[in-house]
Amino acid sequence: FTEGLVTIITSIMEQQHACRHSQHQHHHHHKAGCSHQHNEHHHHHGPAEHASDCKKKACGHGDHKELSAKDYEKRRKRRKMRQWSRRGNHVLQNLLAAAWIWCLPDSSIRYYYDNNMYDQILMFHGLQIMSLVLFFISSLTEPGFLASNSIPDDTNDRLKKNEDEARSLLSGDLERDGVCKIDPDNSTPPSYCRSCKFLRPLRAKHCYQCDRCVPRFDHHCPLIEQCVGAKNYRQFYILCWSQLFVSGWSLMISIDCSFYSDSVTRSYLGWFWRICLFLWMLFQTFMALSLVTFHTYLICTQQTTFEYLKPRKLNE
Repeated sequence: FTEGLVTIITSIMEQQHACRHSQHQHHHHHKAGCSHQHNEHHHHHGPAEHASDCKKKACGHGDHKELSAKDYEKRRKRRKMRQWSRRGNHVLQNLLAAAWIWCLPDSSIRYYYDNNMYDQILMFHGLQIMSLVLFFISSLTEPGFLASNSIPDDTNDRLKKNEDEARSLLSGDLERDGVCKIDPDNSTPPSYCRSCKFLRPLRAKHCYQCDRCVPRFDHHCPLIEQCVGAKNYRQFYILCWSQLFVSGWSLMISIDCSFYSDSVTRSYLGWFWRICLFLWMLFQTFMALSLVTFHTYLICTQQTTFEYLKPRKLNE
């Protein structure tokens, strides 16, 4: 539920960003088009007809603002910094939870240790380590970013040539072999990405946080700080299950410490630490269970998170 809410907010912010950019480019292109029409037909149309022609003119959105190589590198470094800070935060949370459980003298882990039940201890921490490994696999695996025609590179002269060739190939009405041409300065199909300058495949979407188009885009996950798409969705789904098992086991330990152990000699501070651990593990278990339930439903209905939240995009 929490990640779904974050995904909805992120999608709304991306849509507002795209709308603002579209309106800005539309206003700029419309103004230039109106000026051109006024200079060209000044002697043939009156002011009223000129205003009507400007309103009826199908103005394009214009080209997407190009990022310089320096700006793109800055955005890439900031994105990498966010990813590694999120990974470090996840590791610290796991270490803190494990140390917290070991510090409670009436926890199940301490009971296992006192009664030489080392197999249970190895099973618990082995599951925790496996969950951490799956987290790093999901976070480090890219979703299969599509090759972009607009990524700047000072050492690659092919990009400028590709841009000129794209304009020459995309202008006109029809190719000789029957392929429909597109004029990026005018009306374009919904699948045309103005940022990456190509036609997106079905179910692909541009992620404005990663600056790339993602095939079978699901969502940009704040849990792993990575886009979830065609090539890392399985890893993400397995991670959700592992998180559910680890947090569920930790929740049972916290319940046993808080409500079923001897509380005669427990101080107020002891109650505070046990209740805080219980609430933390309850929240973690709720999040993991929500993710597992939601994505299991999406798999059964053959949907992505983006398609579920915005079904109207399927009609486009």
